[in-house]
Amino acid sequence: VVVAVVPAKGIFRSLDRGATWADISEGLKSLGGTKDFRQLVFSPSQPDALLLLNGYGIITTQDGGATWEAVSLITPPKSTKIYVVAVSPTNGDEITYGTANQLYRTVNGGQTWSFRQKMPFNAQPSALAIDPTNPSVFYLGSRVVESK
Repeated sequence: VVVAVVPAKGIFRSLDRGATWADISEGLKSLGGTKDFRQLVFSPSQPDALLLLNGYGIITTQDGGATWEAVSLITPPKSTKIYVVAVSPTNGDEITYGTANQLYRTVNGGQTWSFRQKMPFNAQPSALAIDPTNPSVFYLGSRVVESK
């Protein structure tokens, strides 16, 4: 399976190594239709599950893109910019996301969230990964945003 995200166009999936492509972003229209794609995350423990980070928030599919639904977040949709999202390599219901200054975590697919960590610096998060051998270890990358 190959999945391609094309900014402002859509999300496309190929089941034949790129010979043909299907647009799997049609179901996003009911969720605000935003094509402000920021990050697409695969769930290692669930082969057909994807998480999409976009201008709306975090949207998920459990069936390879046939249907999409919004993940209930601790921050309301479109209320704050979410910069990064990661899924536990061992449990697709464990999701962590980062805003400008905080990390939030759920262990039940978004039913409840906890404040994970306040950022120890004043920089914009740019990458978040969870250690595949120890899911309690997070790696966070950032970039300095210069104000003009």
